[in-house]
Amino acid sequence: MKLKQTLLLTAFSSVVLLVVFSSKSSALVEKFNPIKSTKEEALIAFKRAEMAFINGAIFQKNCEYGGAIACYVESLRLWRSETVYFNLAYCLFALKQYAVAERTAIKGLEMSSLGDNMINVGFFMVLLGNIYYESGNAKKAREAYGIALKLPVSEDERSFITERMENMEIYYDFTSLPD
Repeated sequence: MKLKQTLLLTAFSSVVLLVVFSSKSSALVEKFNPIKSTKEEALIAFKRAEMAFINGAIFQKNCEYGGAIACYVESLRLWRSETVYFNLAYCLFALKQYAVAERTAIKGLEMSSLGDNMINVGFFMVLLGNIYYESGNAKKAREAYGIALKLPVSEDERSFITERMENMEIYYDFTSLPD
């Protein structure tokens, strides 16, 4: 007995997805396998999170921040990663969603701090400084940049931070700014 098959073509962006549906379509759905180890399940989740992250990076590179955010959120749903938090916070920052970008960056910063990853802590502090600077909170920006300068950051970042802090000193009287 020959199974009846239906082809469905769906175009999304430049990717074409070909799916074959049959009368036994339940075979397409992943079923719970009690024999499969937790390690295997974790590896599968990690691989899916990694693919979502890669897709997000492609969107981000093309300045398609909305698509990147969707991919990064999916990646974080599957696997927590400070790198994903950083890229997600950057995309939110680029879209001027400063409050959400700040909260996201702080989550990533906390994760970096727990792992004693001081290089990533430096990246997060620079990003937080940028978020505070662009949102008009010069005092917090100055604090974040000051912390970043004490951490391992590249010479380019160090020059950028120093220049931005010098500009802030010219434009702001920090003694009169509220906290």
